[in-house]
Amino acid sequence: MKSKINFIALIFSIGFLLSCDKSPAIVAGQLPQGPVQVVGDPSINTAPRYVYGNHFKVYSTNQYKTLLESCRRCGVKRLLQGPFGQTQYQRIWTSYGDPKRCDSWSSQGYVQIEFVDNKLPTTAKFLIQPKYNGYLKSYNLDGSQADIWGEPFEITAEARAINENKGFEILVSPADGFLGVYSIVIKSEYTNHVKDSKLEVEINYGESDGYTVISQTLDKLSKRAVQPARFKCSQYTN
Repeated sequence: MKSKINFIALIFSIGFLLSCDKSPAIVAGQLPQGPVQVVGDPSINTAPRYVYGNHFKVYSTNQYKTLLESCRRCGVKRLLQGPFGQTQYQRIWTSYGDPKRCDSWSSQGYVQIEFVDNKLPTTAKFLIQPKYNGYLKSYNLDGSQADIWGEPFEITAEARAINENKGFEILVSPADGFLGVYSIVIKSEYTNHVKDSKLEVEINYGESDGYTVISQTLDKLSKRAVQPARFKCSQYTN
């Protein structure tokens, strides 16, 4: 009986996570444990990138859920545009563990920062890929249980030097395309990509100076571990 329930849960998770309607949807997939080559046109010569990343555990659950909801990665409340331009509020009623609930993505994830140039200031791409922590299951072809990962979101902003060039800071405001009302602050007081192979990074989000959502050491990678995000925050649907 238990195996039958697990099978039903698997079918439900696959059906929801791999839905193929026209709306962007949360998808299941296993996050690479190491760097993965980005597929591109080999005839195009691009400048080298400076990429850092690592798995993380969430420090401030409530603020992290707000962060994910701001980019529409999850959420049971939304505004719908009607056929005549009117806006309609809708609340989705779900059970515990449903992928639409931010509780289901609130404990872990992967963070990646890509610096365009080996200097400060420079353009940087900040990416978070949320990891599912609910009861639904997914399995590899060999029968082993697989992690479930959601669509990443990636924001481009400027990385600038702080603390007499010892560290750096990236300020991602709603104007950068993140949505919501708060800014994300990614900073390191004593490390930066110009001189260090590891970055001691703190990520804050929320009102005033924000709450520490993530505090993590990021390792230098030879290439991106996570492919560029497919959608902007405004293109997601929860």
